Amino acid sequence: MESRTSKSFVNIFFGLGQQFFSIIFSFITRTVFIHYLSKELLGVNSLFANVLSILSLADLGLDTAMIYSLYKPLSEKNEQKLSALVNYFRKLYLGVAGIIFVLGIILMPFLRFLIGKNTNINGLYIYYLIFLIDTCISYTLANRFAIVNADQKSYIIKKYTLFFNALKCFLQCLSLILFKSFLLYLIIQVLTTFLLNFVCAKKAKKLYPFIKKEEALSKTDKKEIFANIKSLIFYKIGGVVFANSDNILISAMLGVIMVGIYTNYLTLINAVNNIITIAFTAVSFSVGNLIAKESKKQQYAVFKKLNFFSLFLFGIATVCFVVLLNDFVYLWIGTDFLLNMNVVVVIAINFYMQGILRPIWVYRDSAGLFKQVQFLPLVTSALNIVFSIILGLKFGLFGILGATVIARVLSNFWYEPYILTKLYFKNGFIDYMKKLLKNIIIISICSIIFIYINSLVFSYNWISMFLMAIITFVGTLIIFIVFYHKEEEFLFFKSLIIEITQKVYEKVLKKGK
Repeated sequence: MESRTSKSFVNIFFGLGQQFFSIIFSFITRTVFIHYLSKELLGVNSLFANVLSILSLADLGLDTAMIYSLYKPLSEKNEQKLSALVNYFRKLYLGVAGIIFVLGIILMPFLRFLIGKNTNINGLYIYYLIFLIDTCISYTLANRFAIVNADQKSYIIKKYTLFFNALKCFLQCLSLILFKSFLLYLIIQVLTTFLLNFVCAKKAKKLYPFIKKEEALSKTDKKEIFANIKSLIFYKIGGVVFANSDNILISAMLGVIMVGIYTNYLTLINAVNNIITIAFTAVSFSVGNLIAKESKKQQYAVFKKLNFFSLFLFGIATVCFVVLLNDFVYLWIGTDFLLNMNVVVVIAINFYMQGILRPIWVYRDSAGLFKQVQFLPLVTSALNIVFSIILGLKFGLFGILGATVIARVLSNFWYEPYILTKLYFKNGFIDYMKKLLKNIIIISICSIIFIYINSLVFSYNWISMFLMAIITFVGTLIIFIVFYHKEEEFLFFKSLIIEITQKVYEKVLKKGK
């Protein structure tokens, strides 16, 4: 257990460091982009990323299926089986890269429809091809990344990612300032993606030299993998379409410029989301090991702690977004890029609804509960598209994003927790929903309080923004502690923080002497 915990903390530490700097690099690059290129190109950059994310559904959940397949042979140190799995998935990933490229070429004639008839951008198809190549490159060596992640050594990948993100940021900003060239900007992106994949794959080969051997995978193992992939197919398709359809609908209905404006908010949302997700990603590999060795009772106890962690962090972050998001965008890039407050609230709600499902997804993937929810994202996506078209025509951006909230409420927001608690743990669904409702009430109270305080404090400068951020975060944290201080999970994390603080203090004290 200590080994799992220590590995998780190492991965979280390196993940947070890498993500912190990645956020800084992302904001620097985006700020330079906004100042040196047009709003249309900003929208195209975001739109193409979403289109190619949808095309990536061709991998049909290979990443999840592979990591799940690696857990057992890693715990048993079965090098022959690991080598066979890595080499088998290499062939599958190369096939996926080829499929994505072909589908991407087929899609090219429809690009004009996606960006809107009134938008005329020179070099549109060249830009798209470079995006397509960048996506395909990321699949060529993905099989080697999986074994590093499944072995709870994702911090190794994070270190290389940090370096190449810094390099990409520097070169892209330089290209924009000196040449104002979107083409050069994209070429740099492709080159750094290739170098990152190459270096990480080489490191994986050094850490696990046995993967060089061309071991054959048995028919039984192949059958099991395809059974998992079969269960993941519909889930993967629905999930990818759901995650990326909003920007495509916004572009088609409201124009590509609105995509760029909305994506500025998503950049902020995703920055925080990625930081919190690091903890769940690191822990997910530990959960896979936990499920392989521990009882359901122990697994459920860990799940409740992870769920509380999610409710606490995503709850506080949601309040901060509702209160501060528009102020930050105003100071960052100006009034031309602001959205209405009702849209901001819906963006924050979507962030929250996605975030609090992360513990569910961690256990679902680690336990292999793919079949039970395989059609759910398709239902969610269908609901989202139908409601988005209806509400988008009447309410614009607010309607499209509000449709996403409605689709979630009617489907995965309650059904996925039900599947895990009722079918896997055999209890806990009512308790889960009670805690969720309590959390939503606390968030609503905090949002109302601090929106009012913000109206008194914010003076359209960075100093008042920083002050309001402190007031909102600390105030919300205090309110959360007041409501949660007697709960078992809160007491666990409180004692854990005290223990870690004491250990750090003792180490610092010893070094001082």
